[in-house]
Amino acid sequence: MQKQKGFTLIELVVVIVILGILAAVAAPKFIDISSDARIATLNGVEGALKSGNELVHSKALVAGQEDNDSYKVDADGNGVDSGQVTSLVNGYVPHTEAGINLIFDNSGDWSVIAVDGDTSVRIYPEDIVVTDETDSPACYVDYVQSAGDGVKPTYTLEGDGC
Repeated sequence: MQKQKGFTLIELVVVIVILGILAAVAAPKFIDISSDARIATLNGVEGALKSGNELVHSKALVAGQEDNDSYKVDADGNGVDSGQVTSLVNGYVPHTEAGINLIFDNSGDWSVIAVDGDTSVRIYPEDIVVTDETDSPACYVDYVQSAGDGVKPTYTLEGDGC
């Protein structure tokens, strides 16, 4: 009889276990998914802004106040005369921090700054340090308010530098 050459099952299992341990230890050092997590969070912020703003706009339409820029709403989108309120612009929230806070629950995790003069606001994670107005974060969502009757606000997500 000839002697067979090859690996035993135990030897193969030991090699697979050792490779698995090495992969579990080394993979996190080579794969950084924090950028993907930030981009996913920004997508959530953009979606929250869009849906919240559409809800406020719908309530203004129902109240017949979409053309009344002095119509004020509270955080629930209800027309009020006092409390934490802001006026609507063409039936949508304005591009101010107060307007953004009506539709976006900012519990201190996000910064809101004015950009492009008086045309839009930029929302970015609080842990990104911005030293002055000319310094721009790499991960953000820009909100530009409605430019006229029947014109929806625009949202721009930038996540290339996350």
